[in-house]
Amino acid sequence: MKAGGSRLPSAFPRPFAILLAAGLAGGVACAPQESGETPADPHELARLRLADGPLEEARVRRDTRGGFVVSGFAYFPEHTRLGLVLYDSTGRVLARTQTEVLNSLFRSMPLVRSDGGRWPAGAYEILIEAIFAPGAQPDRVLEASKGGAALSGDGMTTTVQGRPAFAKRISFMVPGDGGS
Repeated sequence: MKAGGSRLPSAFPRPFAILLAAGLAGGVACAPQESGETPADPHELARLRLADGPLEEARVRRDTRGGFVVSGFAYFPEHTRLGLVLYDSTGRVLARTQTEVLNSLFRSMPLVRSDGGRWPAGAYEILIEAIFAPGAQPDRVLEASKGGAALSGDGMTTTVQGRPAFAKRISFMVPGDGGS
């Protein structure tokens, strides 16, 4: 973190807009599981707020067709690609999607069931990840983040290949009524 409380190196742009979908390759060794706070909004299933690091807040909401949408505010460089992976309570991968940070905001496409149905009641976990390696991030992101080395704080880790990466999990429950 820079002196004066700023989380961003001077090369990073400051906030205000919405997302685009983009690709992300590879997985990452995960940080310990963290549960979000219980939200007041009935459509919001979970919220995670971090005091330090490139992700400030992430929210999980149910869309109108029963998929899970992840949105939030992050201090990643503009156009950073984020991968989102949905797991069930046994750790089985159920769905994946990608999104891109634009003006410090991101919003995923819905994580949906392959049959188009609603996710049933139960425990779920979403991994938010970003790998700072050629091919996984655009060149401009690697330049702005010094290959990920300029990022620090909660959620920052390294891949088994030694590349800087971000990984954070959000755990939540879908109530017996389907959370609608």
